[in-house]
Amino acid sequence: MSVETLPQKPGLWRRALSRVEIDAHIFATLLFRSWSVLAGVMTVLLIPLCLSAAQQGYYYTFASILALQVFFELGMGQVIVQIVAHEAAHLHQSQDGQYVGAQESLARLGALRRLLRRWYGWATALFLACVNVLGWLFFRGHELPWQEWAGPWFLLVAATACNLLLSWRIAIIEGFALVKEVGQLRLIQSMLGYSAMWVVLLTGGGLWVVAIVPLAMAVYSWSWLRRRPARDVLSPLPVGPSTLNWRTEILPFQWRIAVSWISGFFIFQLFAPLIFKYHGAAEAGRVGLGITVFNSVVTVSTSWVAAKVPVFARLLAHGQRVEASLLFHRLTIASLMFACLSASALIGIAYALHHFNLPMASRLPTVPVLMCLAAAAIGNAFILPAAMFMRAHKQEPMLAPTVAMAITTGIAVYMTAPLGTAWVVGSYSLLVWVIVVPPTVWLLMSRYYRTKP
Repeated sequence: MSVETLPQKPGLWRRALSRVEIDAHIFATLLFRSWSVLAGVMTVLLIPLCLSAAQQGYYYTFASILALQVFFELGMGQVIVQIVAHEAAHLHQSQDGQYVGAQESLARLGALRRLLRRWYGWATALFLACVNVLGWLFFRGHELPWQEWAGPWFLLVAATACNLLLSWRIAIIEGFALVKEVGQLRLIQSMLGYSAMWVVLLTGGGLWVVAIVPLAMAVYSWSWLRRRPARDVLSPLPVGPSTLNWRTEILPFQWRIAVSWISGFFIFQLFAPLIFKYHGAAEAGRVGLGITVFNSVVTVSTSWVAAKVPVFARLLAHGQRVEASLLFHRLTIASLMFACLSASALIGIAYALHHFNLPMASRLPTVPVLMCLAAAAIGNAFILPAAMFMRAHKQEPMLAPTVAMAITTGIAVYMTAPLGTAWVVGSYSLLVWVIVVPPTVWLLMSRYYRTKP
């Protein structure tokens, strides 16, 4: 059944549960994210076996420091998908691969591409210089000598910078609703990267494993962008006078997403560095592992909605708000069901490991800590899809709740970090459900969700 013919009768909840279809785009995104979880499980098992407790802490804290990337990209990736999707709604592809249709839309896409080339060039250069220096200043003087971690850190930052430089091209392609193709790209990237990573782990590569996945992503992305269908999307765009004004058309949307994403750094990435500082690399490694596992649950659970962001944008561009709302309703139910079931299963597994005192348990957080992380993950499994749907309206209504969450989380984590891990994650989980979930529900239902014309 197509989106345009979605029924508009009462009983939405019952129909949604019975009709959560998985089309090719959702399947490609879901396959990639499911593989990511499977690969993450394998990695979670191998890291404690192949790395020391201190190396495990460095491994996860590297990822948290690397999240400073959001301060340089400033939400532009999310803006690209939305703007391109709205303009591409007025275009179609001819038999020779050229995109034809409204000339104004073609000109605006060409202007956007020129802007992005300059933006990401500067962002990549600044990221490469600043994050390398910040990482050196943060990690020196801790458990491991610099000779063991400095080389892997600098290679990791360089590989991530390459991916940042290529990311705007992939975002344009995704905005043209080629979600399946982008999903396949990410799946192959991940398979190549994790396979190489496991080989390095098993052969005693130590902390060099941190750079393997982003390095594989950069190499394969560069190769993929030189093939079809990437060339069909990027090459035909015109090079004419600019018809896109960044200050008036992009900045009002972008700055809100940028603030939201920067807030996300303080919400999600402060745990490992502060625990690393106060309680050492080993405890940071345990917390990092737990956060990684439940972030994977959220990543997969939001696949249903993430795969349909370009579809939401197209429907809204044509004024079909009811159809977009009904589609979002069905997909969000699937997201929440998966998150609840997965979180319950993971807690059960962790409890068994601790109960029988198996060796792996020493590398995991305690069960109460994992339960707090699970509760936060379920809340985020609703918040993130709702934010995606609302942003498809070319608006950023989550700015105030996100900033409030960032400020309160930053204060809470900083104050509770000296007290222990349970205090940190417990306060975080409580804040998710008190600060963010209620306003998200109110914003969604009062301004964006429509079941009647």
